[in-house]
Amino acid sequence: GPNPSGGDHRTALRLQPDLDANQPRHLALSGVRFQGRFTTEVFLDFLRRLVRSVPRKVFLIVDRHAVHRAQRVRQWVAQHSDQMELFYLLPYSPERNPDEYLNQDIKAHATRQRRPRNTVELKRAVRSHLHQLQQWPEKLSHFFWPPQVQDAGI
Repeated sequence: GPNPSGGDHRTALRLQPDLDANQPRHLALSGVRFQGRFTTEVFLDFLRRLVRSVPRKVFLIVDRHAVHRAQRVRQWVAQHSDQMELFYLLPYSPERNPDEYLNQDIKAHATRQRRPRNTVELKRAVRSHLHQLQQWPEKLSHFFWPPQVQDAGI
């Protein structure tokens, strides 16, 4: 659906496991940009690119969108269980979804400096803010701090 970046743009926070007790968790921001509907093929393309770009197993938190639960997605994840695991949020629980806190942050900060005059400027501002967040893992970790997220049962 529509979002602050103008058009259909999905982002995902990925949390990777501790490799040992002395290393902190690795948190990164990944996304896929597409036009049109969010389909199983779009999501599978995102998952393929995600596992190729990460040298460790990815633990991905997703909501219960029909695409996330599609048979082809479940089969692909099962075939790549050494590289990826999906964790599903409870139904109707956006307050437990770290992506929702990311969306709030984008809305609050991407256009703080200057209000965009058109879609091109809005997309540029959102991309710039997302790029800044990619370089700031401490900030990304804050999206996992709210008690509702920590109690999500994932």
